[in-house]
Amino acid sequence: MWFITQDVEAEALASGRSSRTIDEAARCWQQGDLTQAEALAKKALRRDKRDVNARQLLGLIAKQRGWFDEAAEHFEKCVRMRGEEAMSHCRLAGVRMLQGRFDDAIEGYERALALDGEFPTAMRGKAEVLERRGELDAAYALLAPAATRASQHAETILMLASLEVKRGAAAAAVTRLESLAARGDLQSTTRRQVYFTMGRALEHLERFDEAFEAYVKANAAAGQPFDLRAKTERTDRMITFFSSERVRKLPRANEASELPVFIVGMPRSGSTLIEQIIDAHPEAYGAGELTTFNEVVTAISAGGGQRRRYPEAVEGLSAAALGRLGKRYLNRVGRLKRGAARVADKNLLNYNHLGLIALLFPQARVIHCRRDALDTALSCFVNDLSPVGFPWAGDLPSIGAYYREYARLMAHWREVSEVRMLEVEYEELVRDTERVIREIIAFCGLRWDEACARPHESGRAVTTLSYDQVRRPVYRTSVRRHERYARHLGPLREALELENC
Repeated sequence: MWFITQDVEAEALASGRSSRTIDEAARCWQQGDLTQAEALAKKALRRDKRDVNARQLLGLIAKQRGWFDEAAEHFEKCVRMRGEEAMSHCRLAGVRMLQGRFDDAIEGYERALALDGEFPTAMRGKAEVLERRGELDAAYALLAPAATRASQHAETILMLASLEVKRGAAAAAVTRLESLAARGDLQSTTRRQVYFTMGRALEHLERFDEAFEAYVKANAAAGQPFDLRAKTERTDRMITFFSSERVRKLPRANEASELPVFIVGMPRSGSTLIEQIIDAHPEAYGAGELTTFNEVVTAISAGGGQRRRYPEAVEGLSAAALGRLGKRYLNRVGRLKRGAARVADKNLLNYNHLGLIALLFPQARVIHCRRDALDTALSCFVNDLSPVGFPWAGDLPSIGAYYREYARLMAHWREVSEVRMLEVEYEELVRDTERVIREIIAFCGLRWDEACARPHESGRAVTTLSYDQVRRPVYRTSVRRHERYARHLGPLREALELENC
């Protein structure tokens, strides 16, 4: 997201007066430990109901989990307590955008600008809302003067260049980005985004060798080490524990709910489009990339003690305990849209947990998104996937190695899991669109609705990297994209061991 990065949020939190508890909670949040961060923030709030820093942090945690209604409630209270601060209005406006309430988001950013006429976060936030509404010219007109007046704000210049790419001025964007990349004061995360944007601009200009070089620099700018051995060991443990013999013996929750639809697979495999198709149905809701199931896994690990981790700790759970864990998940996702018959959870990493999902939700459905291995891997490499969440995405050999482990585990689930699963090939979806869409809706147990055939017209806000793609009718230009970069993909082909994929 452009409007408020985690770096900006961390800086804003640190600049305010806060307790030691909140300082520790903020550190946990930055490190990705949302459960502990939430517990500490709630502890601080119990001590002082008007602790605005605790309230802000709870809002940030809820937003990161995809619980936008809850995040908005926290930020509304922050605005009431600190309405004189532009950032408070920006936080609430950012969530309103994610809820698809674009007019409210614009209003919130304008309130921030009324307090500080050149507040860069508010300027970028308002421009992003305009861009997501398809008003590219208006977004550009808003930012162009700001980039001139406040050239020190690299993020503003970066967003302006991104808009130039989308408006068909890729050459101008490259010139702007080359000047920005030459600056010595860029944070690593900003430099990373500069080179990703430059890669997209060069690709628009069909300068593919230069584009690939830009993507290499982007991934090198703020990379994280990938521990392939640890990933392989986790896959081995999952396969060993969920053997066909043990799967037959493990208890199941007595849960008849058909509410959850889990969309799993690799990033950049067409999952956002599939979620959009489901969300277009009047009886369904696309919930985005929820972290809710991670909390179930964390609870199982905590309950197993030091001697038994997940997945081994599952063996000690009774049917009643499994039922309670399942209810925790259902209660949370059921509140996201009251009355929905199906809720699509698009946390792709839930592919790791299909064995547990089958135990908790015997009536659940899983949609596995598949795409050509080279196209999938390349798309992971050329898009700004979080280095913290996706440390394997920073170089081609690591992507190929991770893909092999993902494919190995999915092959195991096909063999042993009892979960209902539909495998959707992206290439088939774009080639024979209506037939595959009808198959998806039927698999979800929903009656056909014509709106599902036109997911790009839904007007729904999308929070992933694909947000600008799902506004368009289904297109085929991403199929066999890897051919443009064939000369650079030798290490990827070797790592993928394509004959086994």
